[in-house]
Amino acid sequence: MKKTVQDENWERAKHLVNDSGFAQNVGIRLTRLEPGYCEGILKVEQKHRNPMGTVHGGVLYTLCDTICGVAGASFGGGGSTVQSSFNFLRPGRDGVITCRARVTKNGRQLIWVECVLTDEEERELCRGEFMYIQMPGIRHFGIEPDTVPGNTGPEREEKAAERPPLPRTAIRELPPKEEKEKGSHGKKRIT
Repeated sequence: MKKTVQDENWERAKHLVNDSGFAQNVGIRLTRLEPGYCEGILKVEQKHRNPMGTVHGGVLYTLCDTICGVAGASFGGGGSTVQSSFNFLRPGRDGVITCRARVTKNGRQLIWVECVLTDEEERELCRGEFMYIQMPGIRHFGIEPDTVPGNTGPEREEKAAERPPLPRTAIRELPPKEEKEKGSHGKKRIT
């Protein structure tokens, strides 16, 4: 059977995550990869626990950063985390923790990815947003847009719509910014 581009990228991504030193030591396993979407798991072991007996926050963050990075690199680039926002919603305890990551914007230089961590009962443990900078000349793996059938036009949008959405438990709106009197430089200040 002839290997497809998706098969080759899956093998490269799986090797990058499952067999790399750090992710392998932590126990992260890649379970699903599509252009702009990735899933991975972590089976909770004693080494993942903090002194209170729950999963250490750094382990949860590492799982998210790794899986989000793979989702971002699925378009063919490579890069590095430049910013993240991460919210711990409830402690991780036992079993398998799943991370689902979805690219929300694939820009020319930056890639935005959001993720959610759930336990075996599908309860949200954490939610995060990560930003990666694309670094020219670095290519971990990735699906070339020109080589994926249906990766242009309406078919691409339909495929993206088929990806499972990340659950939304709360949407928070920021208050509008207020303009203050002119500062010493003669311009209005926004706070």
